[in-house]
Amino acid sequence: LTFVWLNFAPSNFTVSQYFVPIYEVPISFISGFILLQMVEKENSVSDKPLFWIILGVFFYCFCTFFITSLLNTQLSLNIWFLHNIFNIITYGFYTVGLWKYYKIQKLNLIKKET
Repeated sequence: LTFVWLNFAPSNFTVSQYFVPIYEVPISFISGFILLQMVEKENSVSDKPLFWIILGVFFYCFCTFFITSLLNTQLSLNIWFLHNIFNIITYGFYTVGLWKYYKIQKLNLIKKET
């Protein structure tokens, strides 16, 4: 039975072609929900490191969903540069979040010393 299935499977079939879009949708939904909760409860969320980290997760999953669902197609190869741009922007969000976390930890250390 496996031999028959393998003969009829597309030659460019990859598991990530189907798995990545399936997990990106719930992660995007959950991170978007968390972001909305943070914005509704807090006055200034831009000072929170967790906001920037979750924003990066949401941005990446939401923007790359369509590109990853088209894996192994010619269209995906033509627009793959967008994936790279989204990835760079996501790393920018992570960098801002980690920088804010570093500043908070540094301020906490200074307060403990005085």
